[in-house]
Amino acid sequence: MVLITGQRSVDYLPSDDMVIFSKNKGLPSLYNLQNIPNKRHIHSGASKGAQLGAGGPNYSDYGLERVNLMKILNAIRPVTSVAVLGVLALSLASIPAAASTTTATFLVSTSVAATCTVSTTPLSFGAYTGVLSQATASGTFTCTNTTPYNVSLSAGLSAGATVTSRKMTGPAGALLAYSLFSDAGRTVNWGLTIGTDTVAMVANGLGQTLTVYGQIPAGQYFAPGLYSDTITVTVTY
Repeated sequence: MVLITGQRSVDYLPSDDMVIFSKNKGLPSLYNLQNIPNKRHIHSGASKGAQLGAGGPNYSDYGLERVNLMKILNAIRPVTSVAVLGVLALSLASIPAAASTTTATFLVSTSVAATCTVSTTPLSFGAYTGVLSQATASGTFTCTNTTPYNVSLSAGLSAGATVTSRKMTGPAGALLAYSLFSDAGRTVNWGLTIGTDTVAMVANGLGQTLTVYGQIPAGQYFAPGLYSDTITVTVTY
């Protein structure tokens, strides 16, 4: 139990089921005690400063009144419940609402165009000594999958050359004859005409290698020196 006065607190409480409040401190209004029934003043003669007791001082001299403890608790409980609900409401109000979502779609597309790339290695016969000489070169062809293509070889750059009579040009314009074939037996000439002497392929999306089989006939005795020609590889698809 608690005794509160306008100036001091008192050690002695007159009853276990009573709480003494000071009207001077305004506590009855704070705890909503105005509506508590059976509230009564204590009237017993005593001067201020005397020890408070059951038959002692006059509590009204100190501006005091006492009420039943259970009535105080019953009065405070509704106020407390409202306060708790208010705190909960404020807490919930501070929680952000779940984000809303919406969706849409878009089309992704492309068109794959047929294409091919080619890389080659040189055809080098080495030193020619007037006897039959053979060598190979290769080309690697990479085209889009399922693309049909044809590979043709030009006649070269030497004067008077054809796809069946190619020539390398050497010192003083000397011409050394050679041939290019698409088979290892060197019987199928590799030329320019699609459907006649070119090589037809169907791409698989990977690099495909073709071999060029070269040959210099025997019995050519020209001035010593470097002989060369340039062949253009064409892929038609």
